[in-house]
Amino acid sequence: MKMYECLYVFGYGALIWKPDIEYSDRKIGYIKGYQRRFWQGSVEHRGTAERWGRVATLIPSNNPEDKVWGIMYKVENKNNVAVQRGKLDNREKTLGEYETTEVEFFPRDTNDETLTATTYIALDTNRLFWKEENIDKQVNDIINAQGFAGPNIHYVTNLADFLRNNVPEEDDQHLYELDRKLRDLYESGDEL
Repeated sequence: MKMYECLYVFGYGALIWKPDIEYSDRKIGYIKGYQRRFWQGSVEHRGTAERWGRVATLIPSNNPEDKVWGIMYKVENKNNVAVQRGKLDNREKTLGEYETTEVEFFPRDTNDETLTATTYIALDTNRLFWKEENIDKQVNDIINAQGFAGPNIHYVTNLADFLRNNVPEEDDQHLYELDRKLRDLYESGDEL
């Protein structure tokens, strides 16, 4: 693994509200040309091999101006970079089957410069890629799944809560529709 003095990581899913890494700075901002979708299966963190959970991934958008808001973490010191990168790679690549890619990060504070950040995405060729456009099927999958990190529903509701409270600029209709439907079912106690 190449040693870097500094690592910038863009989080758009659980990394937003549960980074589990040591970082020196974080900034709210966005990337362009992607959409957040719950099309990656989880058989560890938010599901099992018998009942997959769903977690977020980025998919390329037809509109290069589409934005996905999230948080960029800055990790400094080459020894710390190696340790934190190892933690992230285990969490995202080994357990989650994501790949890394580089994205241009645009900080909310327009006085800050854009920068290149690493992010983790699920490719449609991995065994856990679970594309499903039917929102009710996604809701059913999420509300009935749980992994070692907890119930899958918490992944969605924690993400939606964080974005509503900290990033009012985000208008992720896919996430917010999933969140609304999940909360309605959970609060009503309906069996799926």
